[in-house]
Amino acid sequence: MTSLFSNLLLGRSRMMAMELIEKPDAYVVKVDIPGLRKEDVNLQLVDNYLTVTRKEKEAHERGEGREVKPEAENVTVLFNERDDSEVSRTLRLPRDVDKDTVHARYDLGQLCICIKKQAESRGTVVNIE
Repeated sequence: MTSLFSNLLLGRSRMMAMELIEKPDAYVVKVDIPGLRKEDVNLQLVDNYLTVTRKEKEAHERGEGREVKPEAENVTVLFNERDDSEVSRTLRLPRDVDKDTVHARYDLGQLCICIKKQAESRGTVVNIE
């Protein structure tokens, strides 16, 4: 039972927490990705699916199998629970998003994505000949 609980927690910790907010004229998606640089994240909008991907770090960036030198002190990593593997989350957005208005900002560990809503279509008047 304990291992099941541990696995559930591990799976949850690998997930990026997301929040979708609706405003009168836009949708805002907030994604918690602390400790990353914006270069470590890919953002893609295809159809109405928004995908946020944390890139996997190379083994040499993680310090695996070699000595690392944090702050001028030679150390060897003996144990590491940090997860540097690729993680991806996809969120289905409402149909009325304007895909040409996506704006993303990263600040203090949070990615904030704003997507404006499409203007309401009032239809077209058709003249009868």
